[in-house]
Amino acid sequence: MQGAIFDLDGTLLDSNGVWKQVDDVFLARHHLTKDAEYTRAVTQMEYSASAAFVAEKYRLDMSPQEIMAEWEALSLEAYAQQIPMKEGAREVLTALAEAQVPLALVTLSPAVLYEAALKRHGVLDLFQLKMTVPKAHEQGKDRFLYDAVCRELAIPADACIGFDDDLSALKAMRASGMTAYALQDMRNDDMKNLYSAAGFPQYSWAEIQGIILSDKIY
Repeated sequence: MQGAIFDLDGTLLDSNGVWKQVDDVFLARHHLTKDAEYTRAVTQMEYSASAAFVAEKYRLDMSPQEIMAEWEALSLEAYAQQIPMKEGAREVLTALAEAQVPLALVTLSPAVLYEAALKRHGVLDLFQLKMTVPKAHEQGKDRFLYDAVCRELAIPADACIGFDDDLSALKAMRASGMTAYALQDMRNDDMKNLYSAAGFPQYSWAEIQGIILSDKIY
């Protein structure tokens, strides 16, 4: 194993619940009602696309850029001051960095958020590459994105491992030739059977650390 690619929300950070809080405040502030269509958009679309969808759905007198700016303002305090790393994640990052394994961060979250959180936790500088997906690849997290990240790291995909809590991202990693590990998260806790059926048993970071230290990865 020559490189490692990490997701942020739900993988390194225990942050997925923050976005529900952001949604609730945003909707209340603008006197809007949450429905299944809104929830699907903000959880499944990439960041800029979900903002454009919300502007059109509710006929808001706001541009997608203005909506994203408000979302970021609501979430920045939590990322900068509150959101914890998942237990064991820092230890895995540190172990890989000490082994001089190049690390990449590939996330849907904008830089202002991931930089605030990872700097507070003291791990921001461990990453050689940090990438927000909408700026990097229009189609989100597909295999071609991971191909591009591996090329940027100058590492063959089959020599790279990846960590994510999202099943579609895990499948894209595997399609690119990477070894992919699914992280446990409250958002997908009721989908364990689906993940296992797809060949992605869910791990805690403590379990991942055990795999690394037992030389099963490198």
